[in-house]
Amino acid sequence: MFTQRPEKSQGTTMKKQLSQPERMVLFALTEDGMRTDSEVAERVGMKESTVGAHRRSLIKNGHLKFANYPAFHKLGCEFLVEFFGRTNPAIPLDDKNEVYTRFFRRNPQIFDAVSGEGFLMASAAFTKVSDLLNFNERHDIFFEDLPTSKGLLEVAIFPFEISRCSYVYNFAPCIHRILGVSASEPTGREPKWHKLETPDLSKVETKVLLEMLEFPTATDAEIASRTKRSRQSVTALRNGFLERELFTRTAVPTLNSVEFGAVAYVHLKFKPSVNLDKKNSIAGDDWWLQSCYTLERNSELFAVYPFASFKEYSSLMGEYIGPFERSGVLAQHPEIFVVSSENIVDLVDCAFSPLLRRILT
Repeated sequence: MFTQRPEKSQGTTMKKQLSQPERMVLFALTEDGMRTDSEVAERVGMKESTVGAHRRSLIKNGHLKFANYPAFHKLGCEFLVEFFGRTNPAIPLDDKNEVYTRFFRRNPQIFDAVSGEGFLMASAAFTKVSDLLNFNERHDIFFEDLPTSKGLLEVAIFPFEISRCSYVYNFAPCIHRILGVSASEPTGREPKWHKLETPDLSKVETKVLLEMLEFPTATDAEIASRTKRSRQSVTALRNGFLERELFTRTAVPTLNSVEFGAVAYVHLKFKPSVNLDKKNSIAGDDWWLQSCYTLERNSELFAVYPFASFKEYSSLMGEYIGPFERSGVLAQHPEIFVVSSENIVDLVDCAFSPLLRRILT
């Protein structure tokens, strides 16, 4: 999710400060990754040429990347899973990261994973329960000879049929808050129920879709060359995919500037009667609005909250989830893992195509 220092030791990167125009462009793109430079300019009141220059600068300097985020619920996956918890502090960070990276590369169900400061989180999608059980067995077998490297990971499961998810990133509200953007507030992506659908793709559609997921910044001409199709047919297929909402073009901020200081990974368990409406009536909407990644069902929540600093975390985290504690709707104490954004390392980053290649082909 965050591209800080892949496979590097901590303390090796000097974070830079974003200029005010860069902040505006970053915000507008995280709000809608499909926006053209003209549309961004209109949203934040800048010249189109200026927007283009800052877009290129943000990408070049590693502050922004683009991903075509797949609609897992339409492409054969029945549920999402979060693995999270503590790792062994006695094992050097690089060694732990190397071991888990090897495991994740062998198991494409993991499409995002980060580590940092003794914490590990991995996001996964599965087609059926047996797929998850086989994954757990492979995990245990893999670590039989490496017991000290095995993390104490918990599992949170979110079946699409009974969950409300905002799993396509919702960065715009927290970017607006942290960067102090002088534009109207975004509405954000509220967690919602996703109807399971059976994928209905031809071989050509499947091939082109997988290329677009693997190479999200490739032009239609480049995809056409890779798939031996005409550019016009690739453009028509892309438009069809977007119309069917098979993927969402998403601008992903790397949080790799001085404005971002900490990220909180939060797991809550509720009493089973606490549905989405009741959560909103108790705590308002900041609990999901300020989360960049939210998975929710009546009895469980997993959310990720970026902050400007640990001080801001201390100030705001209680506002986001404190009402749940005070109202007595939690089934257990909250689990919160706070990591300095400077020390977050990506182990897997928006790796969608390996999983969907296995499912669709």
